[in-house]
Amino acid sequence: MKNKTTVELISEAFINKTDMSMALGLTPKKFAQAETMAHKLYSRGKFAQAQVILQGLISTNKKRDYPYVLMGDIAFQSALYSDALEYWKKADEYKPNQPWTNLKLAEAYIQLGHIKPATKALDVVLANNDKNTVLLRQRAAALKSALENWKKS
Repeated sequence: MKNKTTVELISEAFINKTDMSMALGLTPKKFAQAETMAHKLYSRGKFAQAQVILQGLISTNKKRDYPYVLMGDIAFQSALYSDALEYWKKADEYKPNQPWTNLKLAEAYIQLGHIKPATKALDVVLANNDKNTVLLRQRAAALKSALENWKKS
């Protein structure tokens, strides 16, 4: 019997609605491949299929941040801002103070009208001096400026 590929295992699990953790037999490499597949499905607007994979990944490794980030992205795209916030908080719990996650947190807080926590999340982004986060810091600065102007009006 040949070994099934990650794609075959995920597809089979999705079709049969079986427990993803049992279907995948996840190694770190397969976990990463499943994350990539979920991201591709998300980027194609196939949210339900991506969620099945992500929920399976979360059930097998609750302390990895990316499945929570992507679940939050799906919720945010669906205007479920409270759900997005909860997923992104979980991602931040497992990988704290990541600029990208904190920018997402700030945007969810803003959508919910929670200005103080949004400002705090933006400050986390602005405090990061990594050269790879320049665009994130620029977006955070623009959002923070807009919030400050909004508070004044």
